[in-house]
Amino acid sequence: MKRTCTPPTPPVLRRDRLQGGATLIEGLIAIVIFGFAVLGMVGLQANMMRYNSNAQIRAQASFYAEQLLGLAMADPGNVRCYTVGNLGPCGSAVAAAMVSDWQDLVLADLPGAGSNLPEATYDAATRRFRLVLRWQREQEDTMNNLTVETVVQP
Repeated sequence: MKRTCTPPTPPVLRRDRLQGGATLIEGLIAIVIFGFAVLGMVGLQANMMRYNSNAQIRAQASFYAEQLLGLAMADPGNVRCYTVGNLGPCGSAVAAAMVSDWQDLVLADLPGAGSNLPEATYDAATRRFRLVLRWQREQEDTMNNLTVETVVQP
């Protein structure tokens, strides 16, 4: 028997070996996409908290507006006492004290209200009582306001 020497054949490259790095790349792409999704969720959560805070401040302003309007409507004889700054004569020391306490609460609770004082006016000819509350959060450039108007019947 005669043996012949044949040159070695190159190893057969299997198809799965050629694609071994593709799985790694797919995994990295999935991680990048997941990272962007997490960042998007964090941004969404931050916006939700900011809007929730604005809604809470607006609800507080609405509560204070209804409180002052309720005081004015419950005491129509002294309605001028419930205007902020007491425009005109006030015949009730109790009403003047209530407005002063109300204004202190508003200035303490609404951000930026100290530089934007509440305005409460009464027009005796039309019997309209109008209240404007303003506030501005430190992080925002926009001024927020709430205007409420009602008719006070004697």
